[in-house]
Amino acid sequence: EEYGVDVLVLLEADEGLVGDLRTRGALEGLPHRTDQIPDDPQGGPAGGAVILSAHPLRSEGVAPRFAGYRHFDQPVAVVQDPGLGPVRVVGIHPVPPVGPDFVPSWDETLRGLDGWQSGQTDLPLVLAGDFNASEAHPQFRALAEGFTPAAAAGGPWPGPTWPVGSWVPPFTQIDHVLMRGLVPQDYRRLTLPGTDHRGILTTVTAGGSTDGG
Repeated sequence: EEYGVDVLVLLEADEGLVGDLRTRGALEGLPHRTDQIPDDPQGGPAGGAVILSAHPLRSEGVAPRFAGYRHFDQPVAVVQDPGLGPVRVVGIHPVPPVGPDFVPSWDETLRGLDGWQSGQTDLPLVLAGDFNASEAHPQFRALAEGFTPAAAAGGPWPGPTWPVGSWVPPFTQIDHVLMRGLVPQDYRRLTLPGTDHRGILTTVTAGGSTDGG
């Protein structure tokens, strides 16, 4: 409500969280949403995700499962924005690259998303979420090629997003909003209670090419 958000991507979410936010009035301006989060999502409790919108949206389910071992649900929706027209939005969340089992799944998911996005050229595309990857990772750089990061509107040093509230100060940017066919106008990092990630707030306008990169 404070920021007038049109589209909200929530990760590590369940229906209890969505219900609590509605009870508090935080989602009054976001009546449209993707499918119900399963009680037992892919990858365990951290695997749930939802996209909420102020404007009508068409859920396209979840992105394909690219990883063989552990996989989080990544919802896909086409939002009918009155100013921009239809925009495809994906809530991104590969597993963290920690341990001998998770690292291959993380790698397979980022590489799989890269191949998948190259076929999504009919509409502007937004990939938003916790990529568990930074510019230091070649898998992320390959996926981000052809996209404009929202952080481009934040100047030469947009700042880290993780970890928050730890004895270690935030030191890396693993949360991103990547867009194709749209242009970021501003970029803000939000510190919110109850999460070790900073949220990202960005405003976009039409422009750019929707061709896959």
